[in-house]
Amino acid sequence: RDNGKGFELPERIGDLASSGKLGLAGMQERAQLIGGTLRLQSELGKGTTVTVEVPI
Repeated sequence: RDNGKGFELPERIGDLASSGKLGLAGMQERAQLIGGTLRLQSELGKGTTVTVEVPI
């Protein structure tokens, strides 16, 4: 979790690249390649939380 400015999430996580969030889109792609998932929570003015879950 960070304490940055936050941002509006696209309706679908698959739309990250088209909304200009290329770093997050790359993280999503890498998580999927290893069978994992990427979850994002963000609120304007309150920061962002990025969670990656991968099988072990």
